[in-house]
Amino acid sequence: IGAWATWLVLLGVYSPIYRLAEWWAWHTERSEALLETARERKAELDQALSNLMNANRQLALANERIAALRQLAEEAQKAKAQFVAKVSHEFRTPLNMIVGLVNLMLDNPRIYTVTLPPEMTKDLEIVRRNCQHLAGMVNDVLSLAQMDAHPLVLHKERVDLAELVTAAVGAVSPLTAKKGLQLEGAIEEPLPLVYCDRTRIQQVVLNLVSNAARYTERGHIAITVRQADTHVRVHVSDTGPGIPPEETERIFEPFYQAGSE
Repeated sequence: IGAWATWLVLLGVYSPIYRLAEWWAWHTERSEALLETARERKAELDQALSNLMNANRQLALANERIAALRQLAEEAQKAKAQFVAKVSHEFRTPLNMIVGLVNLMLDNPRIYTVTLPPEMTKDLEIVRRNCQHLAGMVNDVLSLAQMDAHPLVLHKERVDLAELVTAAVGAVSPLTAKKGLQLEGAIEEPLPLVYCDRTRIQQVVLNLVSNAARYTERGHIAITVRQADTHVRVHVSDTGPGIPPEETERIFEPFYQAGSE
């Protein structure tokens, strides 16, 4: 009885101590695991902070490069504007002299000792008309320095498109006659007046017709103008080499010329 009583007493005394020891061991193990997790998180945080500092340094360097590139771009833009203005001025000076001399030859033929034949007078009219068109384009080029800051202004008015096409055909007729090309023009009458920028449309039509005359060696060039619903369509066709199909998507890129590569 005494032995059993002693065992029960010891069990009653040491059982809480044993449970307390188990609890302490479990919490110690859990604390160590949490401490290890915290150390891992701290290492990850330190790595993230290091990466963030590195990214900030890279961003600062990138901002410095961007600022330097922006300064270079502004300097290049200023140099381009100065170059365009200078070249345009150099073009305009002799061009104005040519226009003045042609006007003198046509408007005051009495100052010359010889009589200009009709064919020469007709060619001089074409020269004057094209020089005036070129002078207008040079004046437009002088405004290129402001085009980046302000959009190009179109001066729209009611234009007789048949007149522009007839002038373009007359401008290239001497070249087509010398090359033996047949120049055909069909203008539907009456045509409505077109609300557009005269200089831009004249430039487009003249480029189409002159390119057809330049690159066509034999055959014919046909220009048709007709009304299509609420629009007026200008169609230029020739028997020249044409544009390769693989380049048709690029011909409207700035400064791109078919067959240049």
